[in-house]
Amino acid sequence: MPSSLIRCTAPFAAALAAAALPSAAFAQSDLQGWYAGLDAQQSRIERTTQTTLDGAWSIESNDLRALVSGLDSGARRESDTGFNLHAGYLHAPGERWLLGVELGLDNGGERIDAGQMSPTTPGFPVYTTQATLDVERTLALRGLVGVRFGEAQALYATVGAARADVVATTGLTSNGGYAKAGRFDGHRSGVQWGLGWRWALSERWSLRAEWLQTDLGDVAIENAYLPGSTFVDPAYIERYRIDVETRQLRVGLSVRF
Repeated sequence: MPSSLIRCTAPFAAALAAAALPSAAFAQSDLQGWYAGLDAQQSRIERTTQTTLDGAWSIESNDLRALVSGLDSGARRESDTGFNLHAGYLHAPGERWLLGVELGLDNGGERIDAGQMSPTTPGFPVYTTQATLDVERTLALRGLVGVRFGEAQALYATVGAARADVVATTGLTSNGGYAKAGRFDGHRSGVQWGLGWRWALSERWSLRAEWLQTDLGDVAIENAYLPGSTFVDPAYIERYRIDVETRQLRVGLSVRF
């Protein structure tokens, strides 16, 4: 090839190579620094309940107690979509490792309606439970440790603390006039952990995918008689211990600044 042609094409080839591959300066910084972004997520909320009957329930038959306690016991799950805002800092201390800390705000909106009706059984009233669980505005602060693959990708594990607004309700009524309800409305704190993958698209923008689980502990509720209930004496007591967990599958976009 003539030397003049080589001299002409060499700068063009160099420009193509620079456009196709990250520069050395970019390669050192694409997974480091302050960032913020938005995640779209598929969420699943799980409500696991243990029901205890006390008081005057002791005079009822084992079959009736088993029927009533079984109406609002065990696990219920529901899924929904939502979004999460996040901001944090990443640091790459070496060629292989990635460390970081992140604050996230999940808009929540997960809800379970778990009420059901007992079957018609000769000699027993028909009982109906009313049971809901709402998890709103989960705030999480978590750290992460990752392994880098090249200069622009990393697989990481994350763990931290979470706090959410939780509203849980319970209720028990019958066609014989029994009417009771209970409610918890407050904050619950717990642990959030999961796995994620981050991929730098450019010097400023990156994609990520995460799977997370949040254990918010349990709430305790005891039903109280509602006005008009025909059974108030002797006192029948229903207590519920409700474990609250959520899981998220997220895909997000972050900008580094």
